Amino acid sequence: MIVLVSSPLYLGPVSVASAAPEQQEATATFTFAQLGESDIIMNGPFDSSFISFSLPAYWTLQDGAEIQLVISSSFTGDTGEQEIQPDDFLDAELRVYFNGAIQQFIPLKNGNDIVYNVPIAPSDLISDNEDGSFEIYFELDASIDCDYPFYNSTAIISSTSQVIFPYAETAVNLDLRRLPWPIYQPDSQLPGSAVVVIPSVPSAEELQAALLVMASFGRMTNANLPLSLITLNELTDAVRNNSDLIFVGKPEGLSALSGVELPVSVAASGYVSPEMQTDDGVLQLAPSVWNKTKVILVVGGNTDPGVVKAAQAFSTSNIQVSNNIRYAIVAQVNPIESFGLLAPLTTSDYTLSSLGYSADSRSGIGKKFFSYNFIIPPGQVPVSDPSLDLVFTNSAFLDTARSGMTILLNGNRVGSIEFPDDNPEPVTAHITLPTTFLRPGSNLIEVVVTLNPKSICDTIGSNDPLWVTIFPESVLHIPLTPATSTFYPLLGLYSFPSPFVNDPSLSSTTFVLPQSDVAAWSVAGTIAYTLGTSATGSVLSFDVDYDGQFEPPTLQDQNLILVGIPSTLSLMNELKDSMPAYFEQDSNIAILDNQQVIYRISSEKSLGYLELFYLPLDKQLVALTVLGTNSEGVRMAGSALITEDIRNTLRGDFATVDGEQAIAVDTLTGLGLGRVSAQAASGEAVLLIAEDESAYTPIPNVALEQTRNNAMLGLEIVGVIMVAVILVAIFLRRRKPKAR
Repeated sequence: MIVLVSSPLYLGPVSVASAAPEQQEATATFTFAQLGESDIIMNGPFDSSFISFSLPAYWTLQDGAEIQLVISSSFTGDTGEQEIQPDDFLDAELRVYFNGAIQQFIPLKNGNDIVYNVPIAPSDLISDNEDGSFEIYFELDASIDCDYPFYNSTAIISSTSQVIFPYAETAVNLDLRRLPWPIYQPDSQLPGSAVVVIPSVPSAEELQAALLVMASFGRMTNANLPLSLITLNELTDAVRNNSDLIFVGKPEGLSALSGVELPVSVAASGYVSPEMQTDDGVLQLAPSVWNKTKVILVVGGNTDPGVVKAAQAFSTSNIQVSNNIRYAIVAQVNPIESFGLLAPLTTSDYTLSSLGYSADSRSGIGKKFFSYNFIIPPGQVPVSDPSLDLVFTNSAFLDTARSGMTILLNGNRVGSIEFPDDNPEPVTAHITLPTTFLRPGSNLIEVVVTLNPKSICDTIGSNDPLWVTIFPESVLHIPLTPATSTFYPLLGLYSFPSPFVNDPSLSSTTFVLPQSDVAAWSVAGTIAYTLGTSATGSVLSFDVDYDGQFEPPTLQDQNLILVGIPSTLSLMNELKDSMPAYFEQDSNIAILDNQQVIYRISSEKSLGYLELFYLPLDKQLVALTVLGTNSEGVRMAGSALITEDIRNTLRGDFATVDGEQAIAVDTLTGLGLGRVSAQAASGEAVLLIAEDESAYTPIPNVALEQTRNNAMLGLEIVGVIMVAVILVAIFLRRRKPKAR
């Protein structure tokens, strides 16, 4: 079955700088440049532009706010007998909107750096956006350009223009439904940070919930929120006073909550509410008692199942609050199967309507975007020419020679569509979807539309004259059949977060962690945070087990992510024969066989290891290990995995990480790093060439041998030719007549 996947959309405003937290009332002034905007150039007869930004959540804007615009306006062309002098009006106006409401129509004057003051109505100072962002929108109407040949008006809004905001510092109006606001404010000029705090001795379920919360924030913020994972023992006064705090776990392990004014209070027996049952979860927000500009989010429950339920509910980004908008009680989270992910296939054709999409329109000049998500369940493969029959209609004002559609499947161009001329009826266009670009799990179809008018002047004064509408009767034809082979080729470490995100909800992934390694937990949190950015399932539901405590079936039906120091992970012994580089018992030095180069590494050196390989019992299941010779090595390995610039260089299944330098090897081809040995006294890696060739067995490389053979043959031919030339020269010299 193909299943709709929806992901939250976040805007990208820029936050302004604030006064000191102790100041109760103040005025803040910010130039457009500080808001991230350069000079805005607008050309007639019609143009538009906007600036979006965020303000600190604890600011309440006061009466007296205004926009001071510095504008240079001019025209080029012939106006006949009329001569326009400096400060003369240009018969063009600029409309200024704030938060979607018109504030002023400005008749533009001819001249440079003219200042226009635009007061902002007090009723428009409250943002209606979920993320608290604000927007200033500009619309240039210079329809006079259509009345004179070769006449063109230009208005340049300088980046020195500024906005002035009187404000008061007040308590934040907390609302669970608006998360991740106020913890995350997009593109903020006051970048905050948040910390996930877990009990000092967490259960595996509490650690699972914490990683689910990390993954959820990664998805909600597109990994733009600085977020880290610590235990309660690591919660210093400095961290507590300067960060938004996210407490995850049962209350008995989070003593710091005792002084927080929570809507669901904490007692000796746990969270107390007549609405809660034993295994219920609870989500709640409260102001920080240590810094009034910060907030506290609690993801918890009185039992381990309740804590996990709360974390999974949070991952949906769709929280149903209780009687108070600051808390929610979670009774149950439906299993993934109830969303149809593993339901048997019943049909090959799906309308956009059946996937949850309704009729959708885009209007205006330029590029417009539509996107449609669907899921191919694991174990199913597409067959028999998948396709998309797109039903659409378009405006008659379009210049069809300069307008059209491009269809992309998972980022790959697969087709294009021309707009019909003067056809008011809906049109169906057939696009083939190559199976090469379809993949297990989440798939994305994007429709990129370019709209250009026949004449810009024909559109002035019209109500959205340029538009295109895609109808929900459009049909996605994806015939699927059970896969005859569940083998998924591994592309290498660079492909992370694949193949784990082939399961949109990550329910087929288990983190295996050491039971008492806080540093490994923190690294696992950053990996989960990155995984979340690519997970499209409505509920995130990966598992976490402590090493040595998971059930044996885990190795048979789960992908694994192991994080820690090898000698502390007993599972390494079971995986030894499947790993590209293995570890002897009680050793933290990787051994990579069948290579021609040997590295000696001191056992005291901090070195990270990354490995990606199939699990021994099922070639559909994979394991990713994030290891190190010590905690610093584990951290380096995790950093290399989540840092895109470094990860993209990891063209292999095994890599060592030394600081910010990562060296990868593909053990399937024998190309790359070499074997690693622990027999060295220094702390540096020393490159050695093996003196005893029997110490290793080179991997045969047919292509390399053929290249060598061809080279030897070429040298032989050249040698023969050179010998022949020499012999001919000697022969001719002997026949040369003597001089008289």
